[in-house]
Amino acid sequence: MRPSEVVEVKRFWQWFEKSADALARSDFADKGLIAELDRRIFNINSDLSWEIGPGGASECQLVISPNLDPELLPVVEATLSLAPKIEGWDLLSFRPRKQWQGTTEIVSSDGTRRTFNTGGWSYAATKLEDGAFEIYLLPDVPVPYSLESGDRWVLGAVVLEAILGEEFLMRRVPHWEVLESSVARGGHQFHLLRDLAYDPALLA
Repeated sequence: MRPSEVVEVKRFWQWFEKSADALARSDFADKGLIAELDRRIFNINSDLSWEIGPGGASECQLVISPNLDPELLPVVEATLSLAPKIEGWDLLSFRPRKQWQGTTEIVSSDGTRRTFNTGGWSYAATKLEDGAFEIYLLPDVPVPYSLESGDRWVLGAVVLEAILGEEFLMRRVPHWEVLESSVARGGHQFHLLRDLAYDPALLA
């Protein structure tokens, strides 16, 4: 981490430690505080992602995420290493699993917000020699051909991250793909996507 980034990180945590109670009291809805949070994280590194809301082990949580970019992991780790201990807050370096409900929303490369019903999707997971996995997602209704390849990648990422969590996806799944049909990956056995989180092969 560059010295200028370290300075921004220290400034950020000084501000956040003072603002954490107000953020929690507002149910994370104070637009001024949220805008300031966004600005300060942007100043650390403009490619970082963040989430704030109710926590798991603690009442509240702040996630400062590498946004699925391995090159940003050192920045995230260094940022969290300088964080103070704040009562009632979990400070996380990866976006955790979500309560996946079978509906997935992305913002496509043309700026359009699109919603997909992924509740009927299936998946096939292939274990690689190094213990990592390739995961293929098969929609029950074809994804529009107008969706660019980069947007298809994002769609797959959002679905898999919600079910598996960002850390697992980054460390254990180097490749995923949203297929047009099962023929594209002949020989693979597909399972219901809702069972992915409980797949014994992935959990081993």
